[in-house]
Formats: sequence, structure tokens, C-alpha cells
Amino acid sequence: MKRARMRKRFSAIVLNSIATLALQLAIISNASVSNLRIFMNEMESMALSVSQEVEKIYADRCNRLSSCVSFHECKSTFREATTECRTDYVADCKDVENSGCGKTYDFFQTNVRIPSQLLNTQTSQPEGAHLKEDICYSNSMTETFKNTAENLEKTSDRILQPPQTFFGTSNGMFRIWPAQHSEVCGIMDTRIRPWFVAASSGPKDVVILIDKSGSMSELNRWNLAVNAAKSVINTLTIGDHFNVVLFSGTAETLVFPTLMRATAENKETVLRALEESSYGGWTNFEAAFDKAYDLFQSSKTTEISSNCHRAVLFLSDGEPTIGKTGTGLYTHIAEKNIFNATIFSYALGVNADTATSKEIACTSGGIYANIPDGGDLIQQMSSYYKLYAILQGGAENMNFTTWVEPYLYSSGVMGTTVSTPVFDRSSNPPLWIGVVGVDFTVSELEEAVGGTDRYQAVLNELVAISTATCPKTNLEEQACLIEALRRDDSSEGGICGSPGSSSCSFQTVTPLLCSGANFPSMFWENAFVYNTPDYISRGCCVGGPDTNLGVCPSSGITLTGLLGLTSAIIVALVFA
Repeated sequence: MKRARMRKRFSAIVLNSIATLALQLAIISNASVSNLRIFMNEMESMALSVSQEVEKIYADRCNRLSSCVSFHECKSTFREATTECRTDYVADCKDVENSGCGKTYDFFQTNVRIPSQLLNTQTSQPEGAHLKEDICYSNSMTETFKNTAENLEKTSDRILQPPQTFFGTSNGMFRIWPAQHSEVCGIMDTRIRPWFVAASSGPKDVVILIDKSGSMSELNRWNLAVNAAKSVINTLTIGDHFNVVLFSGTAETLVFPTLMRATAENKETVLRALEESSYGGWTNFEAAFDKAYDLFQSSKTTEISSNCHRAVLFLSDGEPTIGKTGTGLYTHIAEKNIFNATIFSYALGVNADTATSKEIACTSGGIYANIPDGGDLIQQMSSYYKLYAILQGGAENMNFTTWVEPYLYSSGVMGTTVSTPVFDRSSNPPLWIGVVGVDFTVSELEEAVGGTDRYQAVLNELVAISTATCPKTNLEEQACLIEALRRDDSSEGGICGSPGSSSCSFQTVTPLLCSGANFPSMFWENAFVYNTPDYISRGCCVGGPDTNLGVCPSSGITLTGLLGLTSAIIVALVFA
């Protein structure tokens, strides 16, 4: 009996100790998350500070077009006097500890990346006046990026290095500090990067409807639709939810029966299933939209949603062959849309039936565009987030920031980006210009948390922050903004002629160009005269603890050889 009482008392002591320990761990966990949140607030403040300076520079852009020549990601060689060989920064030259192979950075300069399709194929110079203007006025942002990043490193006790800071525009220009060479040239398109789209649009539920009827076999339409869907899915991030519906005679979701959070894993699963899908059958638009609305309804019931914007992206090359058609179809789609989802309707291919796709958008207050074979798919599909970007330009959203799921930098380091939109606030309504982003490594965030499950704690906080705020939109101006966006991003055939649109105070959402601009014929500073050297030759360097022994893997380049290559082969011109 006595022994039984002792066992009981001992058990009570153990249980109490476990409960106390669990409580202590919970307190530690809460304190750790609080530390992480304080740290992330510092980073958000930096991004907002940069964006405010960028907006000031943009407001004065017409006085800043005389200094356009910039360093290009591949076409320029940096100034030897200001370059550094770093093995301790965000290097991607296959650096091995103590190998001495580092990456060349210029912390006194920024450089520019532009997708190759926006450059002249013969001269590699930018085409398009808006793109040229972006390069010119943004050239004066270097000091802003440098000073803000270095000040954060000095004032924060958790920042390991001054963070990479950058600005991407809606026209496709990307400027980054510090200046650095890219391994692959011309593939960086800021318009499809998740950090760019997340800041532009905020959290959203996106349903993509893809016509897989037999007619999609013609003129490569199926591949056009798949690539269009991919370009959208790849822009989504952890603040978003999504699904894909394939339809012919009936409509079925792809892989998942409900909306899913747009994690890297879920996106990859859907993209893989999309690659394996095929076409064939009749065409039932009614079934497609009914399935989309079912997904929205189920997301409300299960609370699997971003609880913010909703969008339906409809991709087809023809007209329905079964189910509702004509006015009955248009009315059905509009009346069942009790979720206030914006419908973006895309007719695929030059010979596609455009009338039905356009009427679906116009009747429901959405946006229509025709995607021609071989057209700028990214530009056409970007209208789905441009609308939300324009709608959130009000003063009530001045401090809006967002984060993306950690991803692998080209260096092999895991990092994330905090970003915030940039507007021309001299216009009414403010016009969306682009996005400011700041990179931070996951290790810096994990350091703020501590503990054994640091990465999961960081991921949970990123998800929570990414869905915490839905930017407020100006619904009173929405009809005018939609009609202006139709006019800007579509041909004349995309304009619906909404009632009262002629009385709108603005007819475009595209910023006006500065008058009298005299752009240079050559935009790239210190451009290589002959063929661009390979990445290791122009972007990597030998430094580290023992300069004389350093060798860059897979190249065999030593410091002596690199200097010899620089002086003997690389001939540079300065275009001032």
C-alpha cells in the first residue's frame, strides 16, 4: 500500500515536471517567434524605405535620363578598382571552403538584367521606349540601395551581410545591388518572379480553366495553353491558393479536388500532371465555370483560401459545342459568380474564335485578350495581376509588404525575399510601376528563432505573414480601371465599351513617357568588344585565405591566369 502511494506520488511529480517543461518550451517558442517577427519587421522597414526613395526618383525621372549607360549582367566587365572577390557573400562560383574560388562583386555599382526577348537580337540593346526609360532613371538608385542595405547591417545585430537589393519594373527591367555577373544571360524576367507578382497582387485564389477539346490539337494550341498555365502557376507563392481544371465535354480538377496552397511542392505536382495531360473531346464552357465556382464554394466552407482576391483564368481556342451557349452561357457565368471573382478570358491563337471569349469577360466585368501564336505570353498573361496592382495603389496600402516561400539561390543557399510595390503617386489613381525586393538568407532568419526546428518555425511565420493582409482596393474606380487595362493590354478588339467608361477621368493605366528623351544607341558600360567570355572567366575570381593556391573548380583558372585573361583578351569600351 505504501509502495503504491509512493509510485502514485512519483508519477504525479513526473507529470508535473513534464507539464512545467512543456510550458517552458512553449514560452521559449513564443519568445523565439517574437524575435523572428521583430527581425522580419526590420527587413520590411528596409524594403519600404527603399520603395519610398524609388518613388521619389521615379517622380523626378524626366530629369534623370542623361545617365543611361549601365552595367549589364553579361555584356559588361566591371571596374577593377571597385570590385571585390568574395567567398563569404551570396557566391555561386562553386565555392568550396578554403578553395579560394569566389565571385566578383562591385559594391559601388548596380547592374541590369533584361529578358533576351526584350533586347534587339543583333545588338543586344533594349527595345521599347518605356524599357529604355526604366534603365535610365533607375541608374541613379545605386546609392539608395547601397546605403540602405549597409545601414541595416550596421544597426541590426542579426544581419550577416548587407542584403541584395533590387527593383523590377512592369516593363521587364531588373536592377540589382551589388553588381554581379549572371551565369546564364537573358533568362531573368522580373514579371514572372513570385516575389514580384506577390507584391503586385497580394494573396489570391486562382483557378485556371484549360480547354482540352479536340480542336486544341491544331496549330500547337495545346502547348500554348499549357505554357500559359505554367507561366501563371510559377508566379504563385505561399500566400496564394490555386487549382487547374481541364475541360472538354466535362470538367475535372487536375490532381487536387480542392484549392491548394501554392507551395513549391504543390506547384510542382500540378505542373508535372499538366505535362502528362492530353486533349480530346467536345467543348463545354458551362461545366468549366461551374467547376471553378464549386472550388470557390468549397474553399469558403473548408476555409482553404487566401481570403483575398479571386481570379478565374479561362483559356480556350473556340466556342462551346455542348452545354449552354450564347447569351444563356454569358448570363449563367455572370449570375453564378457570387464570389466576386474576376474573370480573365484568353483566346488562344491567331485564328481562335474571339467573340465568345471576349463576351464572357465583358458580361462578367472581366478582361479579355487574344494570345497569338508566338506572341509575348508573359506580357499577355500578366494582366491578371496588373489589375490587382493598380487597384491597391491607395494610401491605405502604403505599408504593404509580402514574403515568398524560401527558394534556392543560384549559389545553392536557401533564401527568401521581402517585397513591396512601387507607384507613381503623382497620378490619380496612382499608377503601378514595379516592385522593390530585398533578399535574406534562411540562416539569418533561423538564427533569430533558435531551437532544433528552426526552419519550420520560419516557414510557418512566412505563411502567416503572407496571408495576414489583403490589400484594400478601390471598388468605385474598378470599372474604369478594368476598361483602361483592357485598352492598354489588348488590341482595340479587347475593349468592352462598358457603360459610363467614356466618362472615366482616365483612359489609360500606362505611365506617360518623358518628352524629348534622347536615349543612347549603346546602353552597356564597359561592354566586351568580341564574344562574351564564359561565366567563370568574367564572373568568378580567385581570392580566399590563400590567394596563390586558389583554383576555381571546373575551370582551372588561377589568379595569375585570370589577370592575364583580363589584360590580354577582354577589351572594354566605356560608352559615356
